[in-house]
Amino acid sequence: KGDGNLWWSGAVTKAATDAFSNNKKDFILLWNNDIVPKSNYFRELSKIIQTIDKNTIVGSKICDLDDPVKIWSMGGIFNPRNGEKYMLGLDKKTNFNENAIIEPDWLTGMGTLISREVTEKIGFWNYRDFPLYHGDSDFTYRAKKNGIKLLVYPQLVIYNDTENTGFMHGGRLSKLIKSFGAIRSKYNLKKEWKFYRLHASSWKAYMQLFYKYFKYTAGFFKWKVLHLFGKKTNQ
Repeated sequence: KGDGNLWWSGAVTKAATDAFSNNKKDFILLWNNDIVPKSNYFRELSKIIQTIDKNTIVGSKICDLDDPVKIWSMGGIFNPRNGEKYMLGLDKKTNFNENAIIEPDWLTGMGTLISREVTEKIGFWNYRDFPLYHGDSDFTYRAKKNGIKLLVYPQLVIYNDTENTGFMHGGRLSKLIKSFGAIRSKYNLKKEWKFYRLHASSWKAYMQLFYKYFKYTAGFFKWKVLHLFGKKTNQ
């Protein structure tokens, strides 16, 4: 148990330390309380464990719980030169890369299998800089930079409640401003900047940050104007 201030990265680090250091386990499987596995998930995972080496992190195909034929993530891409960072398979149908094993640049923090050897090589999650968002992508991208292979197996299917998101502005200016600094916000500017400071290799990469926040802020005010003319958003 924590003290209520661990957030995701601190909690996972605490649990992984207990599993590996105190209980001498070989693997941990990152899991969320809002995901449901496909019926054959653990059977397939058991087979995969027999085929990989300990310097491999295994990822899952994550689908939308409310729309099971739609993919949410099969890992992600990060280009340290131009700053592109996005999830593979987002909004694709579930037959996307149906039989191909994908080797992404980073993985989300659910349905992710990690060996003790990986943490011995690169350490644990950076809970000080990334207590919530980027904790998973920073850890797995750091692993890849250190020679750890990331593999997403299409037969490992889990369903995630993708509506269970972090802090949202809800159309209010005060919350928009707050979202730039809230830990629970995926638009936390300090955390975004820190990720790029650690992993970007060119000043051009920071242009992606500028574009992201411009789009986010411009979208907020666009809908404010459209609402004046009776246009409604689904959010």
